[in-house]
Amino acid sequence: MIVGLALLPVAYRYRHQLRRVAHNIVRGGDSSIHSGPPITNSVEFNGRQFRDVLGVPPYYLDVPQLHSVLFVTRVNDGGTNAIHILDRQTGRDVEIPTIADFGRSIGLTNGPFLEYVETVEPGKISVASESGIGPPTKTVFHLNLQTAKMDSRDIFHFDRNGTITNTQHAPGF
Repeated sequence: MIVGLALLPVAYRYRHQLRRVAHNIVRGGDSSIHSGPPITNSVEFNGRQFRDVLGVPPYYLDVPQLHSVLFVTRVNDGGTNAIHILDRQTGRDVEIPTIADFGRSIGLTNGPFLEYVETVEPGKISVASESGIGPPTKTVFHLNLQTAKMDSRDIFHFDRNGTITNTQHAPGF
C-alpha cells in the first residue's frame, strides 16, 4: 500500500504514456511506452496542411450540422493540444487550445476508447471521450466556438451495468 502511494505521483506524471500503453495493448499494437501517441505527420483539408494530427484514420470527426470537421493537433510535447473545428465551406478554423486528454482515439469505431461528437448547438459543440479500461468513464467537453475556449467538462462514472454512479462538473482547460 505504501509503495503504491509513493508511486502515485510518478503514475500521474506519466498518465498519458500509461494510457497509450493500455490503448495499444487493447488494440493489439506495440505496447512500448516510447511508441508515442498516434500522430500522423499531416492531414490536408481544403488545401491546407495540418501537422501533428492525433488519432487514427480518418483523423477527424465529421460535424455535418456545421459543414465542418473536428480534429486535434499536438502543439508541444508538454501535453498542450489544439482542437480545430474547420468549416469545409468557408475554410474558417476555430482553434481551441487545451490540455484535455482528447483526440488520441478519434477515428476508432469500437473498443474501450471512443471519442465522438455528443451534441451540436449554434456556436457550441460538445465532444465526448469514453474509456472502458478500469471503471468506465465518460468525459464531455463543452466547446464554445464564439470564444474559442472550452467552457466546462462533465465527467460521468459508471458501474459494470452502465448505471451512472457519480458525476462531476468542472471548468474547462
